Amino acid sequence: TGTTGTTGTTGTTGTTGTTVECATPTSFEGSVGTFQTLSGIFTATMNEPDHAWMTCTHTEDPEEVLLLESSEVSKTHTFEMMGLREDSTYTCEVHSSCPSEKPLTTELTIAPLDDEIPTFTVTRNEKLDSWVGYTMLNDSLACIMPDTPFVRLIILDHDGNIRWVLPLGDEMDNDLDFYLIGEDTVHYGGGWALLASSRENRGIFGQMTLQGELLHERLNPDFGEGFNHHSEYLSNGTYLNETGAMITLEGATRPHTDIGVEIWDPKIQAPSITWDPQADIEAGRLSPPRMGPAGNYYSRTGNALAWVDDVLGPALYVHVYQESQLWRIDRDTWSVTHVIGHDTDFRLLSSTGEVLDDDEWWYQAHAPEFSGDGTIVLFHDNGVSRPSGAEYSRIVQ
Repeated sequence: TGTTGTTGTTGTTGTTGTTVECATPTSFEGSVGTFQTLSGIFTATMNEPDHAWMTCTHTEDPEEVLLLESSEVSKTHTFEMMGLREDSTYTCEVHSSCPSEKPLTTELTIAPLDDEIPTFTVTRNEKLDSWVGYTMLNDSLACIMPDTPFVRLIILDHDGNIRWVLPLGDEMDNDLDFYLIGEDTVHYGGGWALLASSRENRGIFGQMTLQGELLHERLNPDFGEGFNHHSEYLSNGTYLNETGAMITLEGATRPHTDIGVEIWDPKIQAPSITWDPQADIEAGRLSPPRMGPAGNYYSRTGNALAWVDDVLGPALYVHVYQESQLWRIDRDTWSVTHVIGHDTDFRLLSSTGEVLDDDEWWYQAHAPEFSGDGTIVLFHDNGVSRPSGAEYSRIVQ
């Protein structure tokens, strides 16, 4: 409005004001993305440099409206609209910053996904408030069809619609961890290579943006034998990986695969800390694995790590799959302080103080989750190899 006078409308000086010309979109077109078929790449041209924003509206579900804005002042704007729905058509509009200008419109059709990609159904609990959010999951066929393994990461919306897919290869075994770092970086790492001698891959470790820019990838760890099960982004900016390690014990005729830990620092592009159990075994703080035929030790692997500050101080917990044990490692000395599980010097008590049967311990569990103070741990208990022979899975804390 005018700064002086009573009739100014758009001017900055004078009594009646002056008109500011608006930029107008002159062309607008879109195509399906090359990295993500559930995305669209749009290019808009203006007759004058200006900001721009665009929307895409689902033609059969008009409540789904996706918005992108460009803060750059330019005649040409390129947008990448992520998270479009498969087998759908969108009507998309581009606008300049002027509210009175007429937008340009184009349509974009997203094809159906491959038949091998599963569909999902969401069942809501009517007793709970409605929830809106996205879920990232690891879709793996390795456990069901081990001869044709593949792994892909999928992002679903709150209605079960797939919004993003990242294939990680048909030869990649299962047991990958993954995290969304910040707004648009996906970290993935792990595998099951240490005990899959028939496969050439040694697991995987990498980061990629949702738009498909590969930031870093390793197919072999800098320490250890292969990425196995656990890969985690820590709050200090480093990555915690279970990598396995080959160690040789006195009296053995050859090395065996045991636990290995690599803490990888992207600033130096190398591990800042590595650990394996050889020193703890030699010092008597850990037992070696079972002895096999011909004087060779059986292999053992970790399937979960937990970076915890508990009542004793900074710790790293390792879950040993074959022995169903939790090892507590002091992060100041990098020595094992506790071994917890059946056949250890711990007893398992009920909430009333009664000693429980050995069947009540966890057996070949996965993914222990610790409370913030490290006093409670929740197990995803496979329940395999209980002393009684009973097999059942459960969640137990």
